[in-house]
Amino acid sequence: MDLDDFRSVLETAGVDVWTFIDTAILVASLDYGQEFKQRRDGIVERLYATSMVTRCKSCDFGERSNVYQVNKEDSPHEGKGGGKGSPFTPHSENEDDDMDPYGGLFDDEQKRVLEIKERLELPDQSEDSLVDLLQSLADMDITFQALKETDIGRHVNKLRKHSSNDVRRLVKQLVRKWKEIVDEWVRVNQPGEPEPAGLMGKFIILTVI
Repeated sequence: MDLDDFRSVLETAGVDVWTFIDTAILVASLDYGQEFKQRRDGIVERLYATSMVTRCKSCDFGERSNVYQVNKEDSPHEGKGGGKGSPFTPHSENEDDDMDPYGGLFDDEQKRVLEIKERLELPDQSEDSLVDLLQSLADMDITFQALKETDIGRHVNKLRKHSSNDVRRLVKQLVRKWKEIVDEWVRVNQPGEPEPAGLMGKFIILTVI
């Protein structure tokens, strides 16, 4: 879609761009769940491609980006059996390196967690947006190393008194799940020590407070 056309849609709809984005994400997750999962990494990459605007002032993203092209005949939402959804077209390794905001310091799992953590820190997040971010974390099989390196536990824990029941429920679910991961790591790696000391102890405290 041409950028001017999109601005016209916003003006006609009478909503701001942030409400539009939040609603679009919710509709995508509800109506196009499988395809949304396939596209999620590509969407995150666009969020962190800071040079996108300077490279493309009026791109028609719907037609020119291979990552986002959709074969409607394959979309499960169109009601045709056997559809597999549109495949995710990966970037080349060099392109991924160019768009990596962390300079290759973290693996893919840790980068996804860090991206979610940064979005959790944004002010004035809607309830739907927070629920979506927390659910994404709940769907991930996060390793102990990722928990330790990203410090995600402390940031999620800040939401434990949120006014939303769904947000509080997901926070409790995540803290319980991550505590089990930490406990298992301690059991395997530090047998005989009832309470880990030093930095590891601080990490566990931050995770489960």
